Amino acid sequence: MFRVDVKAIILVFGALTAVDGWASPWSQEDSQALQAPSTELNIDEAASRAQQRYGGQLISIRPAEQDGRHGWQATVLLDNGRVKTLFVEARTGAVSDRRRRH
Repeated sequence: MFRVDVKAIILVFGALTAVDGWASPWSQEDSQALQAPSTELNIDEAASRAQQRYGGQLISIRPAEQDGRHGWQATVLLDNGRVKTLFVEARTGAVSDRRRRH
């Protein structure tokens, strides 16, 4: 039967973790690169969703928030000459009328 020296194990483990680079073979840059890609819509995708929803011509698009959700405010000139302001949610891609703040 052999005897385990707990103090020796703690000393060895402590020495190994104290050496920089031994704790993890991955650098911080590697771990950031391995993260899941963002699923939020970029500006081009948001513009495309707004135009698909109502047609017409995109006048402008800019970052915006509505009800605590991040997204894009798109202004579209409709075929009938009316101007429509929309909100495109970045996470889901949902398109809705932009609510005016009072």
